[in-house]
Formats: sequence, C-alpha cells, structure tokens
Amino acid sequence: MSVELLHAGFDGLKLTVEAFVSASVRGKLAEASMREEAITLNGLEIAVRKSGGRGFSAHTGEYGAELRLLDPNVQNGYEPGVTVDFRAFFLATEGLAGAERYFETLMQALEVKYVPTQLRVSRVDFAVDFLAPWFEPDPDAMILPARTGKRAFLERDTKEKYFANTVVTGVTAGKVSNCQLCIYDKRAEVIAKHKLGWLEVWNHSLAMLGLPPLDLADRNTSRVWRFEARMGSKCLRGRWDIRSWTDLDAMIGDAFTEFADKMRYADQTHDANRGRWPDHELWHQLREVYATNLAQYRSDVEPDTLRTVNRDEHKLLLDRQVLGLMVSRAAIAGVGEEGFAAFAKDYALELLRLSDEHLVGLGTRIGKAAGRYRFR
Repeated sequence: MSVELLHAGFDGLKLTVEAFVSASVRGKLAEASMREEAITLNGLEIAVRKSGGRGFSAHTGEYGAELRLLDPNVQNGYEPGVTVDFRAFFLATEGLAGAERYFETLMQALEVKYVPTQLRVSRVDFAVDFLAPWFEPDPDAMILPARTGKRAFLERDTKEKYFANTVVTGVTAGKVSNCQLCIYDKRAEVIAKHKLGWLEVWNHSLAMLGLPPLDLADRNTSRVWRFEARMGSKCLRGRWDIRSWTDLDAMIGDAFTEFADKMRYADQTHDANRGRWPDHELWHQLREVYATNLAQYRSDVEPDTLRTVNRDEHKLLLDRQVLGLMVSRAAIAGVGEEGFAAFAKDYALELLRLSDEHLVGLGTRIGKAAGRYRFR
C-alpha cells in the first residue's frame, strides 16, 4: 500500500535550569506582566503574560519557545528557576542544533547565569508523519511492556480532538513522564486547530518527491498519520542519564531506537504469542527513519554500560578522597610510612565504632547517601 514520508524530526523539547533571571530582568518582567505586553530584553522580544504570583509566564512566538520563569524573590527551593519549552514549528525548522543556539540566546537575554550541572532535560518528542489514507490505528496492534496502559481516541472523548464520527483516529500508550507512544490523525488536528504550517511542511516534502500538494478537503487522499514518541524525565534521566545538551547529542538516538523495540505497532496474526507478531509496514519505515535521522545522536552504548562506567569512575574518585584523608589523619597522629598499614587497620575499626555510636542509624544514612546517586 502507498506510503509517503512527509516529515520526521524533533517535535518537543523541554529543559529546566536551577537558576534565576537577574534582578533587573525580574523587575521588567513584573512590570510587563501587569499589562500583558511584549518587551525587549537584551535584543530579544518576549511577550509576557500575567503571572500567578510565584513566577512569570512568557513566550517568544509560535516559532520560538514557551517560558516559565520563577520569581527570584519568591523562591520555594524545589521548583526550577527557568523552564524552556520549545515550540514544535521551531524544532521542525531548526532542529536540535538550532534549539541549543536559541537556548543560549534566551539565557543571555534573561541574564540567567548557570553552569551545565544546573541544566536538566525534562522531555523530548520525536514525530514522524506518514501520508497513508488507508491506515486506521488499532489499539490491539500495539505491543507494549507489561503494565503499560493504552487507550483509543473516540468521538465521546472530550480531552482529545483527533477523531471523525465514530472512527478511531488515534491511539496512545504509556505516560509522558516516562515513555509514551501516540499515533493519531494529524490532518484532523491541523484542520481543527488551524495549524496550516504543517500543510506547508508536507507539501514541500511532496514537491521534493515530484508529487502534487495535499487537498485537505479530500479526506480519502490526505490523511496524514503522526507516530509520535515522547520521553519524559523518568526515561531520559532515570534510564539514560540524559541531562545536558552534550548527553542529548550523544545518546538521544540510542534512546529512541530502544523505544522502537520496547513499544511497537504490529501486523496482527493468529499467533497467540503477541510478541511474535511482525512489525507493521509503517513501523518498519519508522525504524528506518530513526536509523537515518538520528544516526548522529547515537553512541551505540547500552545505558547499563554507561551507568557502570559512571559508577566505577565515581567509586575511584571517592577512594582517592578517602585515601587522601587517611594519609592526612596519619600525619596528624605522627604516623610515618612504616606504620601506615597498621594505622589504617586500626583506624578502620575506630570508624566502625564511631558509626555504631552515631545518633542516626546506619541504614538510614546509607539510604540517604544512595539517594544522591543515580547509577542504578
């Protein structure tokens, strides 16, 4: 059956920074939020909305980013000071490299001073659009990890608008906080929400293939199905330890390649073992898109291997610190080189005694220490 690839690229990207806008920028944002107006900060125009009391909501347009800026004067200790959520059209035209450049432009305009360790990647989406009018998604064709929920978009739904009459026009599985797969009729959304910029993107692809533009009025020839993979912080940081721009460049391709193995859309057969169902034709093409478009963002290293390397490196760092402290402790005690071995053994026993006398139980202290590391 006829299938044309109309678009493939990053569709969502959210980052947070544990830092705050400068005092001068804060004052300008507070003033602008009272009037809900656009202001220019260090050469960048930003539209500011009324704030909710603890921060400021702003954006830089349909081809920019949404901003959530915590008020430096109302710090609560657990929310990030800056949240940047890139618009889909920006990512479609500028890609990941353009997003990184624009992010630095935003930080300079907002006068946010930060170091890389204060940056967190919270969400990444990758979308693939297929022109396949004959296709209709079936929730039963989704092969998912155990305990992964799924649902179909139907006419009775009020939260999702990707439907037509009683036809199933979309299916979703998983949670955005971890991993989520969403397959839906993008044409219906373009018409309902007047996002005709996507029609321009699709028609450009068709022109490159020597094919005529889409006529959205003809549903039978213009249905475009979007296969959208969404990754939240639990997957990005918990499994892949992706936190920074460098991590994205090195591993996000690996993460989406694994995604296509864990969540699949299959051709249904009579085999009682669903795991043996073959990939659907569109899923085959999606894998090829991942292999081609995300090749530059792959390291071909398993996340377990990365965690092992990081864990071993940190263990070595701590070992060196412990040894340095023990040498210093021996020097203070007047112990020389010949007596160091005996001192080290006696000192280890002394530390065990001090641990037993500690007011907080050892199990509690080990648990808190383990919570500071994410190598598992």
